[in-house]
Amino acid sequence: MKKRGMTRNILVAAVLLLFACSSFAGGYNLAGAGAKALAMSGAFRGLADDGSAMYWNPAGIVGQPLHAIADVKMLYPMVWVTPNTPSTLPATNEYSEDYYLYQNGVERSSEEASFFAGSAFAVIPIDEQWTVGFGIFAPSGLGASWDRLTLGTYEGYNESPEYPAQDWFSDLKVIDLHPTVGYKVNDQWDVGLGISFVHGSIELRSPTVTPSNDGTGNPLPLPAHNFFIDGTLDGSGWGYGANIGAMYHLNEQVDIGAALRLPVNINLEGKVAQTLYMPSIAGQANRSVEPKAKATLPLPMDFGAGVAYMPNDRTTLAADFSWVNWGSVDEIEVELDGRGLDGQPAENTTLVLKYESTIRFSLGLNYVLLPEYGLEVRAGYYYDPSPIPDETLRPTITDIGTKHNISFGGAFNINEKLFAECYYEHLFAPERSVEVGDEDGDGMFDNVPGDWRMQVDTFGIGFGYRF
Repeated sequence: MKKRGMTRNILVAAVLLLFACSSFAGGYNLAGAGAKALAMSGAFRGLADDGSAMYWNPAGIVGQPLHAIADVKMLYPMVWVTPNTPSTLPATNEYSEDYYLYQNGVERSSEEASFFAGSAFAVIPIDEQWTVGFGIFAPSGLGASWDRLTLGTYEGYNESPEYPAQDWFSDLKVIDLHPTVGYKVNDQWDVGLGISFVHGSIELRSPTVTPSNDGTGNPLPLPAHNFFIDGTLDGSGWGYGANIGAMYHLNEQVDIGAALRLPVNINLEGKVAQTLYMPSIAGQANRSVEPKAKATLPLPMDFGAGVAYMPNDRTTLAADFSWVNWGSVDEIEVELDGRGLDGQPAENTTLVLKYESTIRFSLGLNYVLLPEYGLEVRAGYYYDPSPIPDETLRPTITDIGTKHNISFGGAFNINEKLFAECYYEHLFAPERSVEVGDEDGDGMFDNVPGDWRMQVDTFGIGFGYRF
């Protein structure tokens, strides 16, 4: 039973699930930053007329007055799945039954939870040509929790201690500290540069099973054909990057903007805590290990461009597209340092993800309803495909398919210097059916086959001060 091949497969499978199911699920980028931009569904690269330009298009800070803005938002993601999985333990004779890791045909949902994010920006004009600023925002984030999505150990296996009820969990936080400078080249052209100091932290939990081994290559007798494993990854680290942008003022009514965000690699360091739940027939205690882990969390490069059209003093119409190079998130090298569940040195492994690049389209409107009160109303829509292939779709993500986002918002002056903003976003994805995937060819499916659907509701409020 201590044969190294079996226990090495346990370690590889658990770490693979931890990384592939959550931290690198497509769409772990958030929708953007800034109350006005989000109320317009991110159609902002051609407008970029407040401090959040540091996120969307750093050239937009040129010529802005001295001001500071901040916003907070609460996200409420919900994911539903109706599993349709093959048996992980087929019946061997008329006296045994198939065992399924998930309850097929029964829709389950992630636990209701809220996730906090926000941003803050300060813009300081130096002279007619130079403008500087500093921003802090969350470009990426992820969170989901499931209670007994898996059926857990089967009758007669071993319930001491009990296999954990919270079997899938994810919490990813990414914060970007972003000093920015903008320069007015001439009456038509502005350019900008921002530097990213990015901190990321991640906690992920997932279950898996692996075939047992009696030491001769055969599985143990029922009910111990499979061993159950619970694993938690906990790590954090820093990465560095930049974004550059340009604004072209075609005339008094039309502005065009474009921006490139360079890729960021966050070097995570932490540990993988694993527990192997031993069946009673094995006559051994459960095993636990905590090898150190290193991995690189990639935030992919993106490029976007947009146009803002102002037919009159009150109305702004905007359109935007952005290309995200998710195709660069293909393989992840995980370095492990410590002992595995077999007592031998844990071996590194390569994770194959096979993500696909995507293009997002956004439309936005801003209308000044009552100029004397600074009362503005806003709305927007975006369309955003998911980069996740069927083979790597798993429960701890909220991006399960092509997304449609509808947003509304507004702003008003509290006094001559202080103003308030608010917005609401509703994001949904049509149902997606996923077949069995086995990317590593080990005979165990690497996704959760079935029918998936999702929605995310976001509420945000912001305040600004004009000095």
